[in-house]
Amino acid sequence: MYISKLFLNKNKITNLKRKYGRNNEGKITVRYRKKGHKRLIRFVNDNLKLDKNFIVISIEYNPYKNKFLNLVYNKKKNVIEHRYYEINNQTNVLDILKNNNDVNSQISQSNNNITKIEKLSIGDIICNIEKFPGRGPIFARSAGTFGQLIKFDNINKNLAQIRLPSKEQYFIDKNCFCVKGKNSNIFHKQLKK
Repeated sequence: MYISKLFLNKNKITNLKRKYGRNNEGKITVRYRKKGHKRLIRFVNDNLKLDKNFIVISIEYNPYKNKFLNLVYNKKKNVIEHRYYEINNQTNVLDILKNNNDVNSQISQSNNNITKIEKLSIGDIICNIEKFPGRGPIFARSAGTFGQLIKFDNINKNLAQIRLPSKEQYFIDKNCFCVKGKNSNIFHKQLKK
């Protein structure tokens, strides 16, 4: 994986106005706060349900989470659509994020896609895991983290057990979406400042 800066999609990026310790009157209320380095906010799509196939056109660094985002692209009926998604560490430029509703068995075998937990096999490493179906990812979202699918529940056929980065184990719905693989920037915790 490498960072590629082809262009910035200005519809999905904005500048954050910082207050650096001032209140609404402009008086300093918290001392020793400086402006810091200029950073841009990217609007990340938290909905993991893909309605169509997307092509990864660039990989960009997200300074607020210390990990990478991919800018994906789709053109259908002369409408060009761009979105930002959080990615795993094996995604490259020109990879295809496949549609979740496709019934092919090959979907769960590729490493760069968003799938339901019921399509995975036991022992798979996953990240950006939803707790409730359709509400967006909650677990294993920071740089380099991942969870693991442990087992499918025998009593309640709708549940799957996952192990989180904190070694906690949760039962969640099998219809929840997740990203297969580890989160990007896996060496984030090993860097010395």
